[in-house]
Amino acid sequence: MSLWDAMDSAARAGAVRSRLARGLGQDAVAAELGISRQTVSRWAGLGCGAREAPRLEVAALVPGDLAARNAEVVRLAGRGASGPQIAAALGMTPSAVSGVLHRAREKGDRDARCRAGRFGVTVDPAVRDAVLAGVRAGHSLGRIAAAVGKSKGKVRGIVDRHWPADEPRPQLADGFGRILPRRAEAGSALRPAVGRASGARAVRRAPEPPAAGTVVALIDRRRDQCAYPTDTRDAAGLMQVCGGAIEDGGAWCAWHRRIVYVSPADRAREAAAREAAVAQAIGVAQAAGGAA
Repeated sequence: MSLWDAMDSAARAGAVRSRLARGLGQDAVAAELGISRQTVSRWAGLGCGAREAPRLEVAALVPGDLAARNAEVVRLAGRGASGPQIAAALGMTPSAVSGVLHRAREKGDRDARCRAGRFGVTVDPAVRDAVLAGVRAGHSLGRIAAAVGKSKGKVRGIVDRHWPADEPRPQLADGFGRILPRRAEAGSALRPAVGRASGARAVRRAPEPPAAGTVVALIDRRRDQCAYPTDTRDAAGLMQVCGGAIEDGGAWCAWHRRIVYVSPADRAREAAAREAAVAQAIGVAQAAGGAA
């Protein structure tokens, strides 16, 4: 068994990243550990096919000083380093680097961003300028993406990373008539359905009861017919079921699904309504007895 095979996950990641931090190339690390270049890239968080990480001038850090480490992450990102490059230099994971930069942006540091995950990947200045000009002209993300040959997600990322900090940014439309909030303002709000105008609310049509002619014997029921029992039997004495059309899968039509699946809130309201009706009936009976 080789030394690499005897290591656990933490030891493997530490062995790869410590050697990269010393300035060794991926090929040299692979030869020293007896693994492939792709394995080095994977455990270093660089991604398959990533080019060699340029050396970084990293400040001397005290182990356990998270504040200094986070400040170094933000500093390296400001100098143009990518997330995996910072992770390899500081012995962190790319996800931890992203978390540090995200929290720094939440505190107001708009420049706490790093380049793309692969080393040397940058945005073409012509594409960047075209995207920003399209936003200033009021075009939607879809139209801008079609003009520059990028996806709407990449266009949105270019705007978030390169919009001037001292210039107010207009709201973005995605091409379907929806106004997209900025990432910092979006929070956990649910995205509206595609094609719905901004501010509109979805109106769910109430289900209608199945027609009386759909009732069938349970033994004759098809898979697309409702299986809710009707408490009736046919001439042969066989139990009958609803037989209404099933639209969304399952075993019940839309009408009987509301009966089978009752939410806890609806169940509590129904119980309270029954108790109120019983109390009212008892009050009426007592009043009638007292009057007699």
